[in-house]
Amino acid sequence: MMRQLITVASLLLFVLPAEKAFSAECGKVISLKGQLDLLRLKSAGSNIRYAIKAKQKEKLDCSDVLVTGRASRAKVRFINKAILTLGPHSRISILEYAKKNNDQSLLSLTYGRVRTFVESQVKKEEKPKFLIKTPSAVMGVRGTDFYVSYNPNRHITEQATLKGSVEVEQQGTGQKVLVEKGQQVKVENVQVARPKIVKKEKMQEVTVDENGQIQVPEQVAEEVPEQIKPLIVEPIEKKVVNNIKSTSVMVAQDQEFTSKEAVEVLGQPENWVPSADEIPLDLKDIKEVF
Repeated sequence: MMRQLITVASLLLFVLPAEKAFSAECGKVISLKGQLDLLRLKSAGSNIRYAIKAKQKEKLDCSDVLVTGRASRAKVRFINKAILTLGPHSRISILEYAKKNNDQSLLSLTYGRVRTFVESQVKKEEKPKFLIKTPSAVMGVRGTDFYVSYNPNRHITEQATLKGSVEVEQQGTGQKVLVEKGQQVKVENVQVARPKIVKKEKMQEVTVDENGQIQVPEQVAEEVPEQIKPLIVEPIEKKVVNNIKSTSVMVAQDQEFTSKEAVEVLGQPENWVPSADEIPLDLKDIKEVF
């Protein structure tokens, strides 16, 4: 019996480190309102996920997918000190996580809205160490407070910078722009990795042969690249400002998200409120004090 116990204990000692390595912690849920589901891998090397209803201070695995419900929000702090706040109906995946200072962190926003604060500063000649990608764009962060949304119905990414700068690249074309504080850019989804080829009829000369007969040659289709819309950086428009304020409800008291630069664009934090369609559900938290 004693020998069996020793054998079981030995197996446990062997199994636990592997489990710990698979469940590496990347951060935790700091604040939560409504419903946040964590879609977690069942085991190492598996594509099967199971859902966890997250609670306050819930730890995050480095392969988790975070999904918020209607009128729900979450604030997450990563071990590398990056802070992220998710708006309602949003889904973001942790694809890669920086375990060393020189590694990159990579998050993928499938749909929804997110505002992020990254403390570390990166020089222009250096490679960004924190990336957020959407189906249409990749955002390389250089120490900043910024907003990203992706609408899967319109296939458009909207990125706005409140402090610092963000390098935005359109997936498929490689177009890049630097979005400074107070600016935004919209990036459409491009289906192919190179410009589309369209056929343009090439005009041919009409000739007359020796018998006086008019000769009209066959029309030749010349292939020319289709023009791609350039990325345009412009001041943050009012609609985007309202979306950022709605996304920022949970961080309206946080020093990181209420910098002078952010307030100049968004106005005073006490006016960062949910959108109108969320208010009925939010009122459920109000207690009767009559």
